[in-house]
Amino acid sequence: MGFKQLINSKKTLSLFAAFVLFGTNQLMAQATAAADTATVDKGAMWTGVGYYVLLFFVAALCVAILGKILRVYDLTQKMQGKKGLNWNGIMGVCCALFLITGMYGAYWSLTVQGSMKLPEAASAHGGAIDSMFTTTTILTLIVFVITQICLFGFAFVYRGSDKRKAYFLPHNNLIEKIWTIIPAAVLTYWLCLDFLPGKGLRTAVSKKAI
Repeated sequence: MGFKQLINSKKTLSLFAAFVLFGTNQLMAQATAAADTATVDKGAMWTGVGYYVLLFFVAALCVAILGKILRVYDLTQKMQGKKGLNWNGIMGVCCALFLITGMYGAYWSLTVQGSMKLPEAASAHGGAIDSMFTTTTILTLIVFVITQICLFGFAFVYRGSDKRKAYFLPHNNLIEKIWTIIPAAVLTYWLCLDFLPGKGLRTAVSKKAI
């Protein structure tokens, strides 16, 4: 309901129109400046932050319009005595598509930017710090993949259906132990990795200062 009021708000539409006008002027100014300078890359005008923010708002507006169209279609079907859209199924499929798209995006990012390895360490402590960064990245990536699959997979598999009834689970001690002990152990391990190289670096700096 709040999102509907936000879309129908005149102030929101006015701010969006002003932002679109501002973004267009910025792009035109960048295009003019790039045309005057022969050495400036023509594609640099598309790398501005404002362009991507504008693109996000345009995409959000398109999604909102599509939602309005589907809502009108759903109400029309119900007025005709027909079965309306299965919104639970639609949201479940959207979660599955978002999971597949997100995983592919993460894979693409790793294949494109993952090859940008860290340069050779320039200090005696650089190797330990680089190793800590690599370990942190790997662990974070593993947790990211597992949590995203569980999150969106759960939303897809257990989407609302008239054929089954939800089970009310107010509390579970095993789940509480799992998501408390495992993160605590991992964070403790990370703290040890950070403490040892950091201690050696601080000791070396202190000796030089003395």
